[in-house]
Amino acid sequence: MGMSHGAFGLFMYSLVAGLFGEVTLSHMAVAVLAALIPDVDQPQSALGMIFFPVSRWLNKKYGHRTVTHCLRFVMIMSVAALPLIILDWMYWLAVPVGIFAHLMSDGMTVSGVPLLYPNPTPFFFLPERMLIRTGSVYEIGFFALFMLLALMFAGVSYIGGSVSIIAKIMPSFMSVQKQYISKYDGEGEHEVCYASGYYIPASKNVEGLCTGSDGNNLIVRTNHSYYLMGKANTEKLKLRGEGNVNVTISDRILENTFVDALFDGYADSDAIVIVDGELYGDFYTRENRYPEVIKVSENKVSLNHVLLTDLNINGYIEVGKVHYKVLNPVPG
Repeated sequence: MGMSHGAFGLFMYSLVAGLFGEVTLSHMAVAVLAALIPDVDQPQSALGMIFFPVSRWLNKKYGHRTVTHCLRFVMIMSVAALPLIILDWMYWLAVPVGIFAHLMSDGMTVSGVPLLYPNPTPFFFLPERMLIRTGSVYEIGFFALFMLLALMFAGVSYIGGSVSIIAKIMPSFMSVQKQYISKYDGEGEHEVCYASGYYIPASKNVEGLCTGSDGNNLIVRTNHSYYLMGKANTEKLKLRGEGNVNVTISDRILENTFVDALFDGYADSDAIVIVDGELYGDFYTRENRYPEVIKVSENKVSLNHVLLTDLNINGYIEVGKVHYKVLNPVPG
């Protein structure tokens, strides 16, 4: 029934999309709708009643659980849904996942599902003795179970969590980055964020202060260096908070001044000050200890979420724009 398809589609989407980040209510709505689409070949279904002429034609020409209940249909609808990527690729993901979830749940019934249609051979996703009859008390149990699981996996964000349960159980870089952005980044009161993970190029575990995200990596400051920890070079990446801070963010335009101007207002502060941006002028440095986050050329310096205290650049700034993130300790 439609309610079971919706619940199972929501569960499957929460399971898959939860690996990549937060599943929003609008994402879930698209997934539930997609999970109902294959039954458009049944005039008595929810979508069949809305699109009755199309549903009636499909049912008369092909019957139920045929042309809209196969892998070919999943591929066709995946291509048709590609414009959704303009809004958010996770909307697009909801379409093939929701439709395939429908086929899977039909494959848990005694009738099975013809995944390779026009080959009519039914496929089953459960052992024969566990197959469900549509409309039976067992289907009610199926609906209740997967609705509960869907709420657990996707709904955690709406009861105080920062990411879905599946993202915590099987964290991917994208979900960890989303967690950083939603929980530790931006203005207001946050905890100081520390990141840890196995850094593959150096074959070692790395742990340190997370100074920011450049979109592709989390920048992590250890006692000795900076690491750009991303999807391709890091395993088992985790975040933890330690110590409350008030975060303020500002931009500063610098023209015709010395590099010392970067420290104005922060030289004697006990706050953690993180800067990124680009400066143009005449620069020199005795030793660039942090080339991962400080790129120095003859007339340009690029800063990538580096601690202000780590800057050892001298010279004259002709023009530049710097972004400051200041983490002031919350009084105990």
